[in-house]
Amino acid sequence: MNQYVHQISESYINLPTDTWMPVNNKFKPLCSDQLSAGVYYTPNKNYAFSAEGYYKWLNHILDYKDGYNYLSSFAEWENKFTAGKGNTYGIELFARKETGKITGYIGYALSWNNRQFDEINHGKSFPAKFDNRHKLNIVANWQINKKVELNASWTYMTGNRVTVSFENQQILGQVQSPQTGNIYPGQPLLPHFHPDEGVGYYTTRNNFRLPAYHRLDLGINIYRSLKKGRTGIWNISIYNAYCYMAPVGIYKRFWTQNPMGSGYYPENKSDCYFETLRLIPIIPSVSYTYKF
Repeated sequence: MNQYVHQISESYINLPTDTWMPVNNKFKPLCSDQLSAGVYYTPNKNYAFSAEGYYKWLNHILDYKDGYNYLSSFAEWENKFTAGKGNTYGIELFARKETGKITGYIGYALSWNNRQFDEINHGKSFPAKFDNRHKLNIVANWQINKKVELNASWTYMTGNRVTVSFENQQILGQVQSPQTGNIYPGQPLLPHFHPDEGVGYYTTRNNFRLPAYHRLDLGINIYRSLKKGRTGIWNISIYNAYCYMAPVGIYKRFWTQNPMGSGYYPENKSDCYFETLRLIPIIPSVSYTYKF
């Protein structure tokens, strides 16, 4: 299978900021090959079960180069990206109840998702941003009567991966030789260097996994018969019913072990910790559908 538009994900934050890039003379279409096998079982009209396994090869994937944020010229956008390969594999289990007042399904997936680029991570393989090891979906619908229907769905997913720095590096100045004009490393720009200063040092790409994502959605449909066979449906829904604030990013903070209280001194032992940025609380909604 070929795809002629590349989806490129930002690896330093977990927000919907993906970039879509067209193919050109430099970057080929994304190409994938998949091998899959499955077992399907339907004991009666009420239930259906399935188990599938798959392995997918990906070629000509695009991703940002290491240090891409320093290439700020939009005219040079091709220089921000590099092409590589990847693979994804796993198993999927599925069970469905299709008849009766209570219907629904349960789906579970166990998967791995890896990438490899010559110009990223020193050419070594690394997990993709969406390397979500476990995914679980539970959906239930209860038809109380002809006029009222309740529904609920619960989603769980292992957290996405992001790239974070666990330590900072000192920044060195530059000295130019008046004789030759050559530039050499000079004295540190921060003579009293503290761990919360300097620039972040990144060991590997996508080296940190965010906390798991989970959410409960609830809803009720109220049906009303209208004239001439038409139907009106009121829907009241609650998105994220228990208000779990999903983590979408992570940022580094530093603390200082100072027995004297306040103050920040070079001789203090310092370390870093991480805080998550969380968004999207509980969201209620009301809608009306008119069928004719």
